[in-house]
Amino acid sequence: MSDEHRILRELADRSAIRALIENLAHSIDQRDFDGILSRATPNVHFLQINEGAAEPNIELYGRGELLLELKNLNNIESLSTLLGSCLIELGGSEATAETNCVSYVRFVIDDDHVLTTVSYRLIDRFTRQDGGDWLIADRHGIVAWTDTRPSQP
Repeated sequence: MSDEHRILRELADRSAIRALIENLAHSIDQRDFDGILSRATPNVHFLQINEGAAEPNIELYGRGELLLELKNLNNIESLSTLLGSCLIELGGSEATAETNCVSYVRFVIDDDHVLTTVSYRLIDRFTRQDGGDWLIADRHGIVAWTDTRPSQP
């Protein structure tokens, strides 16, 4: 493989992985469960943990468990995720990425509107499928901090 071809392949892979991360965030914000599941391997592993904690808040295995947890998003009035810096490492048919994020989550609790801001890092592992597409195989969401306060309707 020529250097030019290798560089173009690497750029295409990085672009595809970043697009996958962005599409996952968009699908989560829109509560598009099919969109989320279609971007995950059948045996996807998902873990959410507070930074410095010994045990995860949530740990899920496979699309079925992920779908059950995703349905909890229907209790949210609105959700907006902002993606920040993203470091992607390629390694043949696997890749990893670390992405900094902030999510704004708006709930209604007893007729009161509440806004929770969450700052977290996503540590993702992706696998290239036979057709060349990338899917997420593993996601660790590491929560750095949260801030909850009343919100206007």
